[in-house]
Amino acid sequence: MFADRLEVQNPGGLYGGVTVDELKEGQSTRNLLLLQLMEDLHLVENRGSGIDAMLDAMQKRGLPAPVFEDKRTTFLVKFYQKTPVEVPLADEEQRILAYVKKHGFIKRADAQELLGVNEARARYLLQKMQKTGQLRKEGRYRDTRYLPGYQ
Repeated sequence: MFADRLEVQNPGGLYGGVTVDELKEGQSTRNLLLLQLMEDLHLVENRGSGIDAMLDAMQKRGLPAPVFEDKRTTFLVKFYQKTPVEVPLADEEQRILAYVKKHGFIKRADAQELLGVNEARARYLLQKMQKTGQLRKEGRYRDTRYLPGYQ
């Protein structure tokens, strides 16, 4: 949960030939035998209606449609409380991204020196940028570095 949205992530990306653009029309089953068993036991109903139900529920409440992302190994759905607004990047974030673009990565100590801030501020900015997808974290402890994000 985030202040502006709820994210639901499922392991395993979309299966078969279904893409994010085709979610309303297409469906694919990984384990047909299991699905048939569940249908026979009445554990599954209205197969393929989940996307329409989500879209209808959001629309009825005056909320934006969910955002679907297929990341190959995971499938992510974002439910926003209101239409997301592009917030301009702060000067510090722009400077960090420029550094990463030039050097390929940044460490906390590099960010501290670059921005002239204390350790806590540098750590906060890097973690914030990681959470928003601008950066991704690699390594642990002293070997931690931040690389360009997945977006």
